[in-house]
Amino acid sequence: MRLLAFAVSFLIAFLLFSVQPMATKLVLPTLGGTPAVWNTAMFTFQFLLLLGYLYAHLLSHHMKLRWQLPAHALVVAAACQFLPMMVQLPEGEAVLTHPIAHLVTAFVTGLGLPFLCLAATAPLLQAWVSRSQHPLSRTPYVLYSASNFGSFAGLIGYVLLIEPQLDLAEQRMGWSALFISGMLLLLLTGKALRFGAVAQEPAATYAPGWREKAVWIWLAFLPSSLSLGVTTHIATDVASIPLLWVLPLSLYLLSYVDAFRSRPICVALCQRLAPLLGLVAVVCYGVSGLGITSLFILELLVFAMLALAIHGWLAKRQPPHAYLTQFYICLAVGGMLGGACNGLLAPLLLRDALEYPIMLLLASVTAFLFLRRTENPLAPLQDQLRVILGVGVTMAVCTLLSYAVQLLLDGTLSRHTLDSRVLMYAASMAGFMTLVRYRRFDAGFYSCAMVLLAMVVALSNGLVGYATLYKDRNFFGVSRVYENRATQMRYLIHDTTMHGMQSLDPAMAHRPASYYWPVKAVLAHLHAGRKYPAAAVGLGVGTVACV
Repeated sequence: MRLLAFAVSFLIAFLLFSVQPMATKLVLPTLGGTPAVWNTAMFTFQFLLLLGYLYAHLLSHHMKLRWQLPAHALVVAAACQFLPMMVQLPEGEAVLTHPIAHLVTAFVTGLGLPFLCLAATAPLLQAWVSRSQHPLSRTPYVLYSASNFGSFAGLIGYVLLIEPQLDLAEQRMGWSALFISGMLLLLLTGKALRFGAVAQEPAATYAPGWREKAVWIWLAFLPSSLSLGVTTHIATDVASIPLLWVLPLSLYLLSYVDAFRSRPICVALCQRLAPLLGLVAVVCYGVSGLGITSLFILELLVFAMLALAIHGWLAKRQPPHAYLTQFYICLAVGGMLGGACNGLLAPLLLRDALEYPIMLLLASVTAFLFLRRTENPLAPLQDQLRVILGVGVTMAVCTLLSYAVQLLLDGTLSRHTLDSRVLMYAASMAGFMTLVRYRRFDAGFYSCAMVLLAMVVALSNGLVGYATLYKDRNFFGVSRVYENRATQMRYLIHDTTMHGMQSLDPAMAHRPASYYWPVKAVLAHLHAGRKYPAAAVGLGVGTVACV
């Protein structure tokens, strides 16, 4: 019976997460491989996950136990009417005008009810097990570890095995068959559980209040937002391919697996290092944003350790079994808010992709507070706020003065020179603030966080010596037009990729300046032979027209 419960948890979670890259791939022909497609899809799936948890809570707490299984069977039967799964966007330009709304609608209408049934399985099965004579009735949370391992297997299995071997039609049919099999196994497991004499857990010592639930939501929110942030950052700088979409989410799920084990392996070490990891990742972000993309492996490692640390603190706050479904609802709310922050709010509120470094710093501060509270009680909140405010104001003023001095002395700075000087300044100022002004480790930590955030904001606003002529952020990323009056060159940059250069010198007006210039040799060869007519379409056509 124990093996059956683990097998059902694994299979349902496998289906739950293998369908996400599959459904996202169905919309790629219309919207392409921009990371915003994945972020919007993740928000939608997290929203459906929350609905599934809410449904499981209502079913397990507001319906008699004997009616829960038949009621869920009816919902499963209704979900089968939407099989085989299909996600389809409308035709025309309207989908490009409002891509987020059309994406969310397509996912909900095409996949909503089957996904809801899968999402409800983990809390529903654990609630049934905790109220039965099952061997795991006293420790139902271990099933959550098995569920997350199944989710990880579903993601990696899709990328490595399913996607290369099967076309989309075969994938949809196979997934539908496994969905029916998994739902039948779940119903058979529920039927086999004996609820006569419920194994009672020890009396609850507390009932979680709104503050505790807010902590659950916050600890679930941070890793969710970080996973989407690092996905966008890596996909932008390296390549926008499904494997890179899936890697951060896989690490996110593995952190849940280890954190919710009865004996975690890596959580304690990661919690010790977590306060500094976010600061390290912000440095990596600032450097890789300047074109050094080889650091993305380090960023993934830092993200995995941060997720392990934060989920470890979340697992330690598991409530009594009576509040199990409420706990999972709070986890789903935090995950959905993370998706909404990165997929919906950030593109509307921020002109630059700053949500990732901001969340890194918030994760570091959160880890710092949890670690300090565990090992040494924190100072009163008023003192902490005074330290943060004082350090923040001082760092902001000193950072602005530093940029002004550098600009006056050097005139024009290269990207890498600017980056190294700001990092050296951050380290020296943090040490100065720690030793001279406050003489506290708290102040040194907050100093580093504030300086690094100021550095990232300054770098995102443009390069010293370059005038920003245009900046815009939309569903597909951030576009900028820079002009360097010293070299008489104008640059078009999308996210971190330069897509074109234009000389402002009239003598250079018809001379290629960017990476499309080698096409000149090809066109010259075609023109000489006069056998192969050539046409240029899309990006680079201006450069091609000059050759």
